[in-house]
Order: sequence, then structure tokens, then C-alpha cells
Amino acid sequence: MRANVYVPGELSSVNAATAQERMKILVLTYHFAPFNHIGAVRATKMVKYLLREGHDVRVVAAADKPFPRTLPGEVDENLVTLVPCPHLDRRAHQFAASQAVQSGKSSSRAVLLRWLRRLLRWPYELYQTLLWYPDNVRFWRRRLEREGHRLIADFAPDIILASAPPFTPLLAAANLARAHAIPWVCELRDLWVDNHNYRYPRWRRRLEERLETQALASAAGFVTVSPPLAATLARRYRQPIAVIPNGFDAADYCFDDDAEVDRHVFTIVYTGTIYDGKQNIEPVFAALAELRDLPLRVELRLYGRALARLLPLARRWKVDEYVIFGGQVPYREALAIQRRADLLLLLLWNDQSQKGVYTGKLFEYLGARRPILCVGEFENVASDLVKARNAGYTATDARGVAEIVRHLAQQKHALGRCADLPPETCRGFSREEQARELAGFLSRFAATPASRKSIAGERGMSTPSST
Repeated sequence: MRANVYVPGELSSVNAATAQERMKILVLTYHFAPFNHIGAVRATKMVKYLLREGHDVRVVAAADKPFPRTLPGEVDENLVTLVPCPHLDRRAHQFAASQAVQSGKSSSRAVLLRWLRRLLRWPYELYQTLLWYPDNVRFWRRRLEREGHRLIADFAPDIILASAPPFTPLLAAANLARAHAIPWVCELRDLWVDNHNYRYPRWRRRLEERLETQALASAAGFVTVSPPLAATLARRYRQPIAVIPNGFDAADYCFDDDAEVDRHVFTIVYTGTIYDGKQNIEPVFAALAELRDLPLRVELRLYGRALARLLPLARRWKVDEYVIFGGQVPYREALAIQRRADLLLLLLWNDQSQKGVYTGKLFEYLGARRPILCVGEFENVASDLVKARNAGYTATDARGVAEIVRHLAQQKHALGRCADLPPETCRGFSREEQARELAGFLSRFAATPASRKSIAGERGMSTPSST
């Protein structure tokens, strides 16, 4: 890995002095509270703790996103501007949601919806290829830039931080930075053209590579979430890159809740989305079929959007009575459910090219301090982290899953509850620590007197004396 990549822990010491200076930071992000999305959780928590560190932050985000409004607003609403956002996928999202409601049912309406979706798949993919350039909120950029110009005039930020995906905020940040001579930093929670899920044809990729290079070449630095993603960025760009993974907020968890634990049921909990063709839950269903002889009832509880579509698969394995579909729940309720679980399920990506991809729920699981079970054929950074921190177990097939669950269920039957993970397991992944790391990285580029003096010193230049 190139020398311009900083992994967690390095930035706090390298930038300890400059990070103390109060910065004025303008954040451009599509995702933000109250809309519940893992990108919104990261952005909202980062801003929360940047403010607590003493920095002055303003946020511009999208106002009308197709996500439930269940994420707590932990940032003063006067510091957040929600700008109306034309969304090219709104109708398709509504259609998908209506189909999800019918998942697992055999009604004629459900059959019709599935048939209609297959019929419209090719025209929809063509529509995406031609119009989603770079993404489905492309027409939001003008409104975003207009609000950015206004805020820069009033707020005079020292630096702009733009977070993606979607990638439209990066284009807006590059234009605003150029117009006002303000440095900007690009946060890529997922990569752009080099994304493992990039699905457009080769001609579109060539055009988009040019668009990405033109926009991101002006960034002062990059932030991403894992060393493999940072290594990919380092092959394309020469700017400094900080690795700041997702995390958890200790303030969201209650550790005095043992009275709420059901001592007669062993609960395996999954929260979030399951991506068809990319994650495989079938080994867990197969394992449930082998665990009926245990003294405790074993239940798999699934919480998230459209997971009821897995009901036919559960029926095929004759375990549907042990699979509970909880639907979507508010953010803090999901954390409480994780905390009460006996085992937290993490489905790994089933593609070796996705080795650098964490899921946000992994760090929430660490915050809950309950054992984690990673299930998948290929290891990646998520399973590496679980093993390195002794945070749980990994399994590649149904037999491995059954052995792990059997062992833990017997432990719970004997002791009443499986032991929590020790606090040091999750050290370094709190949102507070990560906001401090981010502030240290931003301070390298922010247009403040201290940073100008530091940069001038590194280059052997003299700076005007302050008066």
C-alpha cells in the first residue's frame, strides 16, 4: 500500500496538534437524518461528534428521500439544510416496495407484480444506463450547488467534505471548491467506477471514468472505509487517503437489559438488507433444520426491508416456524434488538472481488457486544476483523453454522445467557474516536491559519506573520 494511505490510529497522532484548531466545515451529503439509511447514520454521527469536538459544521442534504423517517435527529436542525431532490428512481422504488409487501404470498396480484417486473427489467436497465449519469439524483446538483453558494457566502467554511454514494454531491463539491477557492475532501463509502457492483456497459464505464477523474482530481484528499478500497484509490489518485471505517455510538446502547432476555429461546438476529445473488442465507436455514433437538428453541429473527421474500425458502427447509420476520424497525429499536440477541448474523459477500467491503451493521454488532456469526464462502475484511478481535465465529456451510449454534445454545441453557464480548473488542470503532480521526485528516487541508502555517513548514516556505 502506498505511503499516502493512513489507516485507523495513525491520523490521531500525526494531526494531534492541528486538529485542535476549530474548523468551519461544510458537509454535502445525500444521506442524513431523519431518513434511516446506513449512509445517513454515518454522516449524522460524524457531524454530531465533530460538533462536540468544537468544530463548526453546516450540512446540506436531500429533503425527500424514499427511506423511513426513523433515524434520530442528533444534530441541531438549524445547522442542517434539506434541499428538495428530484429522484429518477422514485416510481421504481415504490413499485419494488409494493412487490416486497406481497413477497411470500401466492396471490394473483403477487404473481402479476413479479411478471411485470421481469417484463420491465430490460427497459429499466436501459433507462438507468442512459439517464443515471452519474446516479439517480443527477438533477439535484443545481439545487445543491445553489444552496452551497449561499451557505459559503454566509458561513465561509474552511473546508468542504462531500460524501458518496450517490456521487452527485462530489460533482457539486468540486464546482463549489473551484468557484470559491476552498479545499474539499472526498469521502467514498463505496468506490465509484471501481465499485465491485458497477453494472453498466464498457462504453458507459469509459465515459464515467473520465467524469470521475475530472471531478475528483481537484480533491485535497480522500476518506474511505477499508484498506483494500484505499489501495484501489491509491492506484488512481496521488492525494492522501484516510481509512475511517464505520462505527458505533456507545450512547445508543443499554447494558443493563438482562431482564429482557428470553432464557427459553436462543435467538439469532439479522438486521438490514439481504442482497440476492450476493449474500446467501440458505446455510442458516439448513442449520435450523438440524437443531430441533436442542433443549432451547432456536429462532432466526430477521429485521429489514423486503425480507419476507425469504419465506418460501424457509418453507422449503421446513423451518418457517423458527424464522421470524420483524420488518423494518426504527434505528434505535434495531440496536436494542441486537443487544438482546444471543448471536448476531453477518452474511458475507459471496464474491472474492468484494474483499474490501465492510457492512455498517458489523460495527453496530461490535457496539452491541454480542457474539457475531459470519456466514459465507469467501472471507473478507469483515470476517478478518471478527477473527482478529475474537468477536465471534465464521462458518462456510450449514454444518459449521449448526455446530456453532449448538455450542452456544448449550452454553445459554447452562448459564442463562452467553457472555458479552469484552469492551476492548470494539476499541477504536466508536463514532467519537472516528470523528476525531476525521478532524485530524481534514485539518491537513482546511484553509485555517494553523493549517497554512503547517503546510508552509512542510514545503520549506515562509508564512506572513500574524498581526
